Amino acid sequence: MRGKAKHEYPLTGFVVCRKCGSPLVGSCLRGNYRYYHCRGTYPTASRAKICDAHYIKADWLEEVVWDKVKSVLSQPELLLAEVSKQVENEKSHYSTGTMDKEIKELSRRLKGYDGQERRLMNVLRMDLATPDIVLDEMNLMKKEREADQVRLNGLIQAKENLAKALEMQESIKELCAKVVPCLDNCSNAEKKDAYTYLDLKVSATPEGVSIKGYLDLNVLTTGQTWA
Repeated sequence: MRGKAKHEYPLTGFVVCRKCGSPLVGSCLRGNYRYYHCRGTYPTASRAKICDAHYIKADWLEEVVWDKVKSVLSQPELLLAEVSKQVENEKSHYSTGTMDKEIKELSRRLKGYDGQERRLMNVLRMDLATPDIVLDEMNLMKKEREADQVRLNGLIQAKENLAKALEMQESIKELCAKVVPCLDNCSNAEKKDAYTYLDLKVSATPEGVSIKGYLDLNVLTTGQTWA
């Protein structure tokens, strides 16, 4: 049975190297000195070393990231308002019922194009119309089919965006209820929950850190934080 890890690295899975984009992983050197380092600095069975980034002090990196996230979570009403704004923005494009109805209709029409194409080919084989007329009809049908497919793809993406926004709204509410009351005393597990809820994406080197999250606004996007 594997024992519990002696050291925790709550940013694992959320942080990558700013030099090469490889994941950063935790290491403990000389006893109790925790660091994050780039996986690209080591060769693997399938590739050579691709990066020369230096180790990053874990305490420093974790403090920088948590301070930024904490500054966002310390204003839960602003965070919730921004998420609600995104939900309403997605809803404003379509009502769910109208969107589902149009998706169903477009899917039905797209399935029918193959039959239309076969009928046009039969018309051509039976000499019921000239090749030029049939070709014009097939080109028109192709354009209509492409337009319907583009429209359907857009509607499906809009529906997915709305579902994601609604899910994020509930997640942020849960996060605020769970973490906000104890921002200064959060465990690493609670911090990881916050990073997950906020879809945190961190890139770092010893010289600087870039922090982004689900809300691509001034609420969470911080640009660079220099050492």
